[in-house]
Amino acid sequence: MSNRTKYKLKRAKLSFKKNVLAEGFSVRNTLAVLTLVSVFAICLFSVNVAKENIQNDLKNKAPKKVETAKAEVTTEEVTEEKTYSITLTESSMLDAGIIAEASDTKDADPDLEKKDVDTLSAALGENEFIVKADSLNIRASAGTDSEVVGHIYKGMTGKITESGDEWVKIESGDVTGYVKEEYISTEADDSIITTLGKVSADNVRVRTDSNSNSEIICMAAAGEVYPVIDGEESEWTKIMLPDGKSAFISSSYVDCEPGKANAVSNKVLADFTTKVTGYAAANKTEDADKDKKETADNTTNNKKAGNNTEATTAANNNNQTTTAAQPATQAPATEATTVAATEATTQAPTNASPSDFDLMCAVVFSESGYEPYEGQVAVANVILTRLRSGKWGNTIHDVLYAPNQFACVYGARFNNALGGNVPATTSQAVQAALNGYNNVGNYMSFRPTWYLDPNSLSDCKVIGNHVFF
Repeated sequence: MSNRTKYKLKRAKLSFKKNVLAEGFSVRNTLAVLTLVSVFAICLFSVNVAKENIQNDLKNKAPKKVETAKAEVTTEEVTEEKTYSITLTESSMLDAGIIAEASDTKDADPDLEKKDVDTLSAALGENEFIVKADSLNIRASAGTDSEVVGHIYKGMTGKITESGDEWVKIESGDVTGYVKEEYISTEADDSIITTLGKVSADNVRVRTDSNSNSEIICMAAAGEVYPVIDGEESEWTKIMLPDGKSAFISSSYVDCEPGKANAVSNKVLADFTTKVTGYAAANKTEDADKDKKETADNTTNNKKAGNNTEATTAANNNNQTTTAAQPATQAPATEATTVAATEATTQAPTNASPSDFDLMCAVVFSESGYEPYEGQVAVANVILTRLRSGKWGNTIHDVLYAPNQFACVYGARFNNALGGNVPATTSQAVQAALNGYNNVGNYMSFRPTWYLDPNSLSDCKVIGNHVFF
């Protein structure tokens, strides 16, 4: 080592001792070092804390967002289960599982509000449509000249099976055919029928208005289902009939359930029209019969008072019964001079099922339950003679329900008599006729004597208050 280097080292040692190891400088330097260390530590700690906080914030924000989304979905699903309302932009997003859960919830929750159920029914499914016109014909092919195969009314629904420029092919209930596209819509609205009413009792009056004094259209039977238009929560339920007209039924006899209404076939409409016509005819005939009877009674009473000398004399001499008007349950003392001499005969027995036997008993009781035994046998034989002729059908059921014939089948008396609810005399009379006992020959019609004058017929027989011809 050179002297110069040694000299520099010596000076450095002396400077170190003087400036660093001196007492005043030592304390100051120590504090400075500690301060620097503390500052560094604090900075490092702050950085770590800040870094940790940032990481935690990132972690916390991600789960919260997911949980929020899940919470929103859960809330939406619960709402869907309660209200059956699912609002989605694309119908293809609809989850069938949610609908299934909603249905299960509906069955399990008896307090579910009806309007919530209606919300589900009001939705239209894929290719489903609603009718906008008040009444729309369904045709066999695309064209106004083709056959009408059914009818569909405003608020009813169905499915489009084939699209076209002007006509579309649809299915609704049991009816398949074509309708004009301009009269239907694939967007649901307030007119859609979402409730069906099932009649819960027999012989329920279907009325034109919502009061018990309004006109009766027909009688509804238990199990019949009608689209409900309005009022199922009130005293009267407004329904839609198969002809598209509205009517009213007492809400006490209607069970309302969610459901959509479908098209009406020609057969259903024809059966309903016959039902209405038959009920009207039955009431008209009943009223006419009453008027005729009153007129006949008045005429007979007048004759008894002074015009019928023979009857008066006979009554005074007590040699014979007066020919005055008699109760409906008794046969007249004499028959019209034009009555044919038709004797009772025996013919081949007729087989009838238990249901046909009950139908015959109900009709015979409705038509002649107030008549004597022979009169009821005669009515039963009219039914059987018609059956053998084949003109009104090949079964007892067809004969009894032939259009515009036995109007009583649409009345309350008939419905009450079904199931064997008839007197023993009636069932015995029907059985005798089925066994072959015939007291009116081949006559196939009858009328009350106060409705049809036997003297106006050349070939007839009067039994009780009926003339058979």
